Amino acid sequence: MRAGNLPRPNVGRRGTLAGMVNYVALLRGVNVGGVKISMGDLRAIAEQAGFSTVSTHLNSGNLLYSSDTHTPDEHAADLSRRIEHAIGRAIPVLVRTPEQLERVRAAALSTFPDADHARVAIAFLDRALPTGTDALGTWDAEQYVIDGDAIYLHYPHGQGESTLTTVLIERRLGVVATARGVKTVAGLIAKSIR
Repeated sequence: MRAGNLPRPNVGRRGTLAGMVNYVALLRGVNVGGVKISMGDLRAIAEQAGFSTVSTHLNSGNLLYSSDTHTPDEHAADLSRRIEHAIGRAIPVLVRTPEQLERVRAAALSTFPDADHARVAIAFLDRALPTGTDALGTWDAEQYVIDGDAIYLHYPHGQGESTLTTVLIERRLGVVATARGVKTVAGLIAKSIR
């Protein structure tokens, strides 16, 4: 018997309470480029926002949580506002479901099937771009494919040496972008469906 004779919570798919949806918030530029926020503080901010099953992944602004209210865009705006209040600096936040992450992860890997997975990344965008958008130009080694609100990136010589950066993507396409390697995305998916 459970402590206090309390009924079992109504647990739905993937271990969340029934009606709850799992989300992953991707913060732009956290703990790189001078913007610092501890993952403990980030978890506390999400809990204060009323989110459940809050956790973080790595130390680079990846927040996992569950919620049964509002939309992903509303979550992103609320988290961004709360983070700005806490650290005094605006931080763009993009929110995706684990299913959305899996779709783009699979698409990125099938786009570059022979590439070392450590050299494939996904730039998540704040809005979908029209089909045929190609304002990033051509590159000597780097390859990319724009697919709606994601860009699949292949950095054969490593992302750290490339000038095809999120800042350049944002400037040329007029979007907010934050990038994650496909291995990080796989970790986020695995952790979010626990």
